[in-house]
Amino acid sequence: MRILTEELKCQHWDAADEIHRSLMVDHINEVNQWMVGIKRLIAETRKLPTVDLALEEQEVATQLEPEHQ
Repeated sequence: MRILTEELKCQHWDAADEIHRSLMVDHINEVNQWMVGIKRLIAETRKLPTVDLALEEQEVATQLEPEHQ
């Protein structure tokens, strides 16, 4: 799942799909309840405009940090 997350952050949609398929084939008993949602997340994220998700995530984290006085 960590690798899948990294592929999504880097907008590597095909790699994310491959990881999804691998999880569904190799670990179906563990993942079948929630992998439909992951598949939908990949499909919907693929439709979004291209942005640097890692940079955006860092900006959000910076905004949430308490201010130093």
